[in-house]
Amino acid sequence: MARSFFVGLLITALTLNTLVGVVKENFVEHNRYVARKATFALFHEKQFLCTATAYEHKGNHYKLLTAGHCDVFSDSRDKYNVQNENLINQKSYPVKILKQKRDMSSHLDYMILDMETTDKFPIVKIGDSKNIHIGDPLFMVHFGEGIGKQQTTGNVATDVMDEASASEDSGQCGLCVERFMATLFGAPGSSGAAVIDERTGKVVGILTGGISGATLGPMIEPINLFKAEL
Repeated sequence: MARSFFVGLLITALTLNTLVGVVKENFVEHNRYVARKATFALFHEKQFLCTATAYEHKGNHYKLLTAGHCDVFSDSRDKYNVQNENLINQKSYPVKILKQKRDMSSHLDYMILDMETTDKFPIVKIGDSKNIHIGDPLFMVHFGEGIGKQQTTGNVATDVMDEASASEDSGQCGLCVERFMATLFGAPGSSGAAVIDERTGKVVGILTGGISGATLGPMIEPINLFKAEL
């Protein structure tokens, strides 16, 4: 009787562990699906520039997040637009710049766009970058020049760097200050892509650059650096 009881407990425990694994896998896959649908390619007229991600939806307006350095046509901002799928003959949506910041003294490089449409898209919620540490799992959906929409997975590779660590670890890399690095694949056009904590499905940073010859991956600007502005 006792043996049967313990066997039953073991089977129950194994079943629960299996169910937990399935639920976790479904949670991750759902978040990746949402991120794919919420990710846009940013254009100026027909020139592809960067990646942007929808993070807020109110009425017919969506707020999209990207990098501040993607605003390379400041004299003709009315010609910015985004596309949601690939880069060829897709429906485009005009966007307006609500806020743009690229300030090396404060280490900020972000831009908020407004897209007005009755079309429906999911959003990726904003998270908390203070809760991430080296080794934590991340994923990113981004567009790359000539390769369309891509999804990449990786991990946090460094802590957020201060002035001293950026100089020591990255060869006097001033642009690395207040950034962390991740083992994610980036390409021309990936700038501005939302970096998402796989455990929560929320945005913990945006890709703002890379270091030539670096093996750790791109530089990520933590969301908490400008979260209050969103």
